Amino acid sequence: MVALDVPGLLTLGDSELSIRMAEEGGGLFYCLRARVEDKLAAGLLEVVLPDWSSTGPGFHAYYASHRQVPSALRTFRDHLKAPLSDD
Repeated sequence: MVALDVPGLLTLGDSELSIRMAEEGGGLFYCLRARVEDKLAAGLLEVVLPDWSSTGPGFHAYYASHRQVPSALRTFRDHLKAPLSDD
């Protein structure tokens, strides 16, 4: 076991910025593997703690009514259903 005292703390809520920070050696981050598959293949990033990686079925969203879905929930649902882009 290796223990490291890492000074400082950086918390990001943006996946693209997190990816860039990790590429530059700024730390570890967690995301869907599909978002970084090309960077893993190119050796720009590497998987750490593979035994702790999620192998679950993915995200699920539940809402009770299909008739009157609030617009914010509808937008969020549509975002989750959209395919990942390369942008």
